[in-house]
Amino acid sequence: MPNPLTFTPVRVMENGIMMNDQNNRIDKQRIIFAAGRLNDWNCKGWDLLIKAAGKIKPLLINEGWKIMIAGDGTEAEKTFLAALCKQSGVEDIIEFLGYRTDMKELYQRASIFCLSSRSEGLPMVLMEAMSQGCAPVACENLGRTKEIITNEKEGLLFKTADVDDLAKQLSIMITDSEKRKEIQFAAIKRSEAFLTDCIIKKWEILLGLIT
Repeated sequence: MPNPLTFTPVRVMENGIMMNDQNNRIDKQRIIFAAGRLNDWNCKGWDLLIKAAGKIKPLLINEGWKIMIAGDGTEAEKTFLAALCKQSGVEDIIEFLGYRTDMKELYQRASIFCLSSRSEGLPMVLMEAMSQGCAPVACENLGRTKEIITNEKEGLLFKTADVDDLAKQLSIMITDSEKRKEIQFAAIKRSEAFLTDCIIKKWEILLGLIT
């Protein structure tokens, strides 16, 4: 049974403008956002995202995109990931934000959300990002991602732990602005299925079957 989504999904107006729950217009920036603990870098696939960024660095620079990763970690992990960024030549386009309490605002700024994990359960960060209008690029298996995303509809799925495929799907999402916008809108709509009221109804149905 999914955990409930606590973020209020943004609204899409008839003219395609997104509005948040404070009734403020959302202006998406050229940011690929990711979030998770740095200590779990292998599970979260930060090395995969860094290496994929290295493969598409010219595209990122030419199109004016940057990658932001939110999440805390020890100095050892920070040093390791910084070295990997330098090795991949992306230390100038990947920013580690550390622990943040303004996740909703960060989701709203980002155009793309990347779930690069090697494995996941039911990724709440993915549902949160979708609810705030991010277009997801996410791992396809070793978890329940496919229960959230239909490939090519609410996001683009890449083969888990496949750096080349991750780079390819990120490139598509970056360069095809119309597809990206369609996915953003579909992702918002899909996130509504995980709101608290919907999850309560699922529990009521389940409990009704066993009582």
